[in-house]
Amino acid sequence: MPTQLGVRSLLIRARTASFTGTFYSAVPKTDEDIRSAASWVILMSLTADTWRNDVASNATYRQVLVQTLLASNRLPGAVGYGNAMHAQISNYSDALVRLLSNTSVEAAARARL
Repeated sequence: MPTQLGVRSLLIRARTASFTGTFYSAVPKTDEDIRSAASWVILMSLTADTWRNDVASNATYRQVLVQTLLASNRLPGAVGYGNAMHAQISNYSDALVRLLSNTSVEAAARARL
């Protein structure tokens, strides 16, 4: 077996998403919080990747992003859930999602009154 000389290196840059904002806190959101007029911010930042430039303006991409971000283990038909979180994330408005940079997206989570 021949000997190989030289420097060998490998740089692995894993794609990562981080989530911050006022929606995430040590105090869980209650049903009353979700139904109130309060508004919370969710900031999604990517590392080693970029957002599509139309992730906020394209209804299909925006909806997939919001449904993935605010996914629940509840079924839409569960008592009360259909009028709660499921209703909140359906047809999410483009006014609630902003592309801040090619690596950052901001979404507002608030009740539809």
